[in-house]
Amino acid sequence: MAGRVLAQIIIAGGQIVGRAFADAYRQAAANAAKNGGRSAASEAAGNAAKDGAQEAAANSTAAFTRQMGLDLAEARQILNVERNSSVEEVLKKYEHLFRINEKSNGGSFYLQSKVLRAKERLEVENEELAKEAQRREQMVADAARQAADAAGKEAASGDDAASDKK
Repeated sequence: MAGRVLAQIIIAGGQIVGRAFADAYRQAAANAAKNGGRSAASEAAGNAAKDGAQEAAANSTAAFTRQMGLDLAEARQILNVERNSSVEEVLKKYEHLFRINEKSNGGSFYLQSKVLRAKERLEVENEELAKEAQRREQMVADAARQAADAAGKEAASGDDAASDKK
């Protein structure tokens, strides 16, 4: 009799634990879908590992790719633009594709959404490229200023040395 009671306790406990794991898995899957597959722990670990402006820019574009579910190549393909296309060309293609996919024209809301997301993805990439170019210009300006300061100090020390010899 004691063996039977023990077996029933073990089975009931196993069922409870099994349901708890199933509920936890469902909740984790829902959270992953809601957050684009990112957890707070993985974001904290990723943030701790970041260093340098290039890594930060790459991580932000990768994060936007995860968030939008659309990478750069796919966005270019949807809008039918080349890698080095101008902003005006991207906007022209976007407006055309968005207009022809309107519901009132018999278009598809899904395709219209894809066109919008592709434009947004390319806009974010253009902003990142502009920020990177600005960072590079600032680095060149800082290096030029440091070189000029160093040359000025050398010239001043050379003048001092020449006046000391007199």
